[in-house]
Amino acid sequence: MPTQKFAIEREGPKRLEVAWERLGGETSLTFDGQPLAIVSREELADGRSLTLADGSELRIRHQKTGLFGNGGELHLTRDGEPLPGTASDPETAARSAGYILYFLAGMNMCCGVLAMSGQLEVLDPSAAIGTLLMAGLFGVLGLFTMRGSRVALGIAMAVYLLDGVATVVMQLGAGTPPIGMILVRVVILLALGRAFMVMKGKR
Repeated sequence: MPTQKFAIEREGPKRLEVAWERLGGETSLTFDGQPLAIVSREELADGRSLTLADGSELRIRHQKTGLFGNGGELHLTRDGEPLPGTASDPETAARSAGYILYFLAGMNMCCGVLAMSGQLEVLDPSAAIGTLLMAGLFGVLGLFTMRGSRVALGIAMAVYLLDGVATVVMQLGAGTPPIGMILVRVVILLALGRAFMVMKGKR
């Protein structure tokens, strides 16, 4: 049975343990080594509130994600504040988005280097400089996003979207509809968009 532990306050010990057989299904919670509650699938969907020993309110909810609602995230809050390390925690969202931007930077870097060496036929060597510059831009924006900048993440999303639109237009002109590429970009933009919403209130 998968389990995950969380601290109820930042930099604090991981006192809350959550266990489930299937994410979104019946979930058991243990606090300070003592059973706290068993939350049913229906309660997870609607959200359930529990009172901890110190009188604070713990709320647990499962939220569906993905293009067809086939994914899911566990949201845990204490007195309305997301627990550190959960999907609704702004710092966790910033790190996740930053890693995605680093991945995009790495992919662009590899494509640019291969194009300049003539080993990537689908990309003209003359476009390699632009690809390398894009890699640098995503790397810098990823760094600031990791530090909690919602503005940097917004810029990265806009650049990635515009680059995707330009790429689609060029490939359609060549008579090749890039269905796979479009789906990949949509999935990445959705992931970045979720992080952007969680980071609401950050600059």
